Amino acid sequence: MAGEEWARRILEKELKRNVVVNDDGSKPGMYNFRVGPADAPEMAVECVAAVDQILTETWNLGPAKGPLELALRGDWSITLTPSARVNAIKQRFEPLLRELEDRGLRDVPVNYALKQYDSALFEKLESLDVTRAYCVRLPGTGKVHLGMRGIGGAVDPQGAAVLEWVSEFLRDSDRQDVLCKPASSNDRERRTARHSCS
Repeated sequence: MAGEEWARRILEKELKRNVVVNDDGSKPGMYNFRVGPADAPEMAVECVAAVDQILTETWNLGPAKGPLELALRGDWSITLTPSARVNAIKQRFEPLLRELEDRGLRDVPVNYALKQYDSALFEKLESLDVTRAYCVRLPGTGKVHLGMRGIGGAVDPQGAAVLEWVSEFLRDSDRQDVLCKPASSNDRERRTARHSCS
């Protein structure tokens, strides 16, 4: 509900109009928000998210929960892949980090060089989808901060690619309801493509 209210407030601020929640769960296929009365809305809005579900789940189970507190001498920063299995990390990580501390290894990138230098250590870290283990402070308090690699790429400085991406994203069969729900609203502005709905 908090996310829905947040979205409603953003719409209201941007449109400078009263926006109400339309989907009260009373029937299937309702669009999320509307401007105007239910029987003749001026605008109907369906919200959709474009997020990587695996990355989001990993973030929510790991980094979003705050640091782990383990029986270690130092404080660590651990970088994970987006598909890391956080529960496995929580179960198996303390002895592995203790081993790194005992060996005096404070910055361990999980890469080809590590594989050549110490294949057993490489396998342990890679099996947990760790890309880097870095001791931030020694001595520390045993806090282990989980993080994730950033995802990036070429940037379109004019934003010309956004319209094409949005069009492809919304027309994907997995999101057919995003266009169909507002199209069935009888809104006056009719901003959705009716032909895409069955």
